[in-house]
Amino acid sequence: MNFDFSDVPSDFIVTKPDESFLEKFKCPESLANIAESDLVVWVDPLDGTSEYVQGFLEHVTVLIGISFRESAIGGIIHQPYFKCSTSGKLGRTIWGVKELGTGGYQSKK
Repeated sequence: MNFDFSDVPSDFIVTKPDESFLEKFKCPESLANIAESDLVVWVDPLDGTSEYVQGFLEHVTVLIGISFRESAIGGIIHQPYFKCSTSGKLGRTIWGVKELGTGGYQSKK
């Protein structure tokens, strides 16, 4: 399947690993050699559909959950409208990985 990314800003597209992130966070041994066939990934692209329709944009999230052999090992919560304003400042992302910890970032103006 081919995707058309022509409308996506180039700074949104990741083309190589973030070396500073990889230096800061070492993959836990228990997750280092897992097979794709043992992973399940859930994606809820619009959690808070009702809130979205009602205009409560800050309640809307994109959720990603990852499990390995039926055990949760990580997840991501993205709030695309966090601190939404007419100034265009949008979004924050929070993540967590078992045995690694949590982190996140907030978009800047």
